[in-house]
Amino acid sequence: MKTGWSTFRETAQTGDLLCVHGGQPWDAFIRLVTQAKGETPTYASHVAIVIQGGQWLIEALPLGVAATPAAWDGESRQAVLFRPPDLQPWQQEIIEQKVLKYYGQRYGWLKFAVHLFDAVDPLKLNLMEHMEFRDEYPICSWVAAYAYQAAKVNAPIPNKATPDDLFDHALQHDWEIRWASSEEELEKIKKLKEI
Repeated sequence: MKTGWSTFRETAQTGDLLCVHGGQPWDAFIRLVTQAKGETPTYASHVAIVIQGGQWLIEALPLGVAATPAAWDGESRQAVLFRPPDLQPWQQEIIEQKVLKYYGQRYGWLKFAVHLFDAVDPLKLNLMEHMEFRDEYPICSWVAAYAYQAAKVNAPIPNKATPDDLFDHALQHDWEIRWASSEEELEKIKKLKEI
């Protein structure tokens, strides 16, 4: 298995899921509020989908859904790349088409706020369940989960998915670990898989 950002493009394929463990205060805040009660520490604060044979990532960023080059040489963020089991070419095509429909759309700040509210809401109103129809303003986890749903890939329910839900799902449902940002990160992910 390859590690290091310089090997990312040669490993990634369309439909792969990149789970990022960012090191900024914002990333730590996302992990804190999306950690379920009794859950092991949250890993992923962001996700992106690989397209065009590993050349690009589609990701929902604060300014909107963008296509970014899939080569972050020297990148300091920790990350792992998963591939859904038995991913077929027809599914890869559907995933790519679905995520490209989000390209250029504004970021879903309201969805993000509702996710955060649901995470700390003592009444457990689960407002995210009622936002499924609000697909026009995406957040990173929705882009990935909706793309997998469209391609009939087993993944979390889109209107409830957080970045770490996708990460946990990949670990629990034997998605193949294809790449990690470093050897140390790969070992950390393997230990989490054993829990």
